This record gives sequence, structure tokens and C-alpha cells, in this order.
Amino acid sequence: MSKDKSEVVVLEKDLQKSGDDKVIVTTSKSTEHSVEAGVSQQFFKLAKKFAIDGALLPEDKQMLIEDRTVKRARLSQLRKQKNIESIMQKTLAYCADFEIGQRTDLDWFSRYIALSEEVSNPTMQDLWAKILAGELTKPGAFSFKALQVF
Repeated sequence: MSKDKSEVVVLEKDLQKSGDDKVIVTTSKSTEHSVEAGVSQQFFKLAKKFAIDGALLPEDKQMLIEDRTVKRARLSQLRKQKNIESIMQKTLAYCADFEIGQRTDLDWFSRYIALSEEVSNPTMQDLWAKILAGELTKPGAFSFKALQVF
């Protein structure tokens, strides 16, 4: 972390004098503290998004650990469901013009779902949608091992 000093100029109305007078206050403040605060804030937002922020809160504002566990599991399942549904919508667009081949292997599809439900990045979801479309149009095109690479 750099300890560069930055000068902050604050304009405030001096209420003791006439309403038009302004006072200029200058202060030097280390940017290291603001960078650390930004990182801490990002960490807290990330922890909150994944419902693992309970221990970071003051004790009087914490939910019971059992309730936090249930909340985290529910949010995790919700996020996985949204990911799968997004990939399914994209898959439909890729294989709409193709005839679906023979019956898809249910074991393959089950593993596909287990791996793809963790994917929230739109670009990666496109890739997983193309893989499913390829497997639907030509069963056996992607092995279990190939899925694990992604």
C-alpha cells in the first residue's frame, strides 16, 4: 500500500459570520486508509451477497447461527437455480434450429447440471449452453472428463 498524501479541500459555510462568508479548511489524509476502507467495504459486500457476513456484524445485530445457515443455503440454492435457468434459456437459442438426437444420457445430464449450476458469468454460461446444445444434437459429443475441464 502506498502512503501518498492527498490534500482535501472542504468548503463550509461559517454560520457565525454573515451568510455569504466561506471558510476553507485543508487537511492532509493518508490514502492508505481510504484504500483499506474500500477493500473492507468490498469484502463486506461480497460476504453479505453469499450470506456469510454474520460473524462480521456486532454481536447484538447477528442472527442466530442456525438462521444464518438456513439463509445461506437458501440463497445458494436460489443462485444455482438462476444459473441453471439462464443456461437453459441460452441453450434453447443454440439448438432451436437443430433436430435433437437420440435420448440424452441422464447420468451425463445430472453431472452437467451439478457442474453448470455454479456458473454465473454470462460468457461462461454461453459456453455451457453451447456444450449442452452440442450434447443434445449429438449425444456423446462431450465426455464427463471434458465437462470437468470447464
